[in-house]
Amino acid sequence: GAGAGAGAAGSAAAGTTPLERGETLSYLCTLGSPLPLLAAAGGSVPGLNQLEVPTAAMQRKHPHLRGGWANFHPKGDPLSLPLAPCCPAIAQEHALTVRPRRDQPLPLACLADVAGVVRPVAQAVSWVWQDTNR
Repeated sequence: GAGAGAGAAGSAAAGTTPLERGETLSYLCTLGSPLPLLAAAGGSVPGLNQLEVPTAAMQRKHPHLRGGWANFHPKGDPLSLPLAPCCPAIAQEHALTVRPRRDQPLPLACLADVAGVVRPVAQAVSWVWQDTNR
């Protein structure tokens, strides 16, 4: 969970390459995040408010970079909420209407097949690649 990610981020900061230091983050996509519930319960995710997407290093190197952080959440999933209220770095919120199959108890399980997720993510990855490889 969050502990594993926090540990990895802490060790990456001591790395020797820009990738190891987390300086190459250009686009981030979250699919159905319960972070607002954690914040409402008084919990916190260290460093979340300081997260920049794209990072300052990438913005300096590629001033016209069309990266950012997109959050996709199914409207009917009580554990998947908008992140923008607790994460200032969110660039786009996408509330999705999805209908899971009978064998999928949570709408999050079918997000990978939804055009409302696949198209924007593919477009963003394409833009980042184009903007960093000119």
